[in-house]
Parts: sequence; C-alpha cells; structure tokens
Amino acid sequence: MQTTSTQALDRLLAGNRRFAAGETRYGQISRRARSELLAGQQPLAILFGCVDSRVSPTAIFDVDPGEVLIIRTAGQVLDDAVIASIEFGVDVLDIPLIVVLGHTHCGAVTAAAQPIDAAPLPGKLGGLVDAIRPAVEQARQADSRQTEEEVIARAIGLNVQLSMQNLLDSPVIAAAVAAERVSIVGVVYDLATGAVSEVGANEVTTSERA
Repeated sequence: MQTTSTQALDRLLAGNRRFAAGETRYGQISRRARSELLAGQQPLAILFGCVDSRVSPTAIFDVDPGEVLIIRTAGQVLDDAVIASIEFGVDVLDIPLIVVLGHTHCGAVTAAAQPIDAAPLPGKLGGLVDAIRPAVEQARQADSRQTEEEVIARAIGLNVQLSMQNLLDSPVIAAAVAAERVSIVGVVYDLATGAVSEVGANEVTTSERA
C-alpha cells in the first residue's frame, strides 16, 4: 500500500520530535538493509532545503537511507536542475510529499537583507541572493517597527513559501498537485531547539490534514 502525503508528513514530524528530544533511533544501516536498497528506492518524501552544514535532513527527521530524496541549494533557491530533480521524484518515483525546509539563522537570507548597494558578492552568489530579496522585501513591509533580526526571521519563513509557490511553476509538479498525487509543505528548522514548525502548505495538503 502506497504511503499518502499525510502519512509521510506525520512520519517526518514524529522523527523530528524524537530528534529534538535527543531520542533518535534511526540513522544506522545494516548490510542487509543496503542489499535491499539495491533493488530500488521508494522514498516517502522529497526534502528540498538549504546547504547549511548545521542542517542535516536525515538527522532532523530521524530517517534511514532510502527514506527521503534530498535536494539542497543555498537558501533553497530553485533552478532548472533542482526542478528537474524534484520532477523526477514526483513523476518517476511517485513520491507523495515535497517538504521545503528552511532554517533559522540562514546566511543566504541574511545576505539578501543587506543593502543592494553593499559590496558585490563574488561569482554567482549575487544572482542567488537576488532570488531571495522578494521574501526580504515582503518581510520588511509586514511591520515597520521590526528590528533587522525580526525582519530576517520573518523573511526565512516567507522564503520557504516563495520556494513552494515557485515549485508550482513546473507543469509536472502543478499537475501532480492538482491530481492530489503530491502535496507541498513548508517548514522551518530551529537551530536552537532542533524542532521544525510548519509555515505553509498548498491547498491539497491543507485539506488532507483538516
């Protein structure tokens, strides 16, 4: 019986509760388990998150190899390779859940909050940071009394939601969402507590978890 998006999310959130409590039980893989994975993969979720070394998706959700398909970019910014990889998970592997994973103290979002006329970033970093700026601007407009730290904290959640919305620009992903074959959920991982909190979900996920 195939795992539903609700079951997949519940499994991940239960794993995160174990992780935050220091009671993880997965993360080890036996020789037998490795042999079983040779037959193929059937992950329960796609985790699209930031490259920050402090954010380990398998640890955060207390899952074993083969249980999640992990894709990472700085600030979880989308590009064609990322979208194609997620489309592969949705359309070929038939994975029922996409989790967009942001985190507190995100350096990419912090960089996007710097003045535009600040010293230019090297290489391709400028373009990556520019992709995050709309979330920062939306955060600034939410409350004129915010501190810069509060703006960045709000922007982190908004950037997750922006990535979720941009995923729907893919006809493959949008069609799967419309057909209720996949749901998209956004979460933010708190570096201090180890817990994740939901920041957004598409209409399919919302109705399923009602």
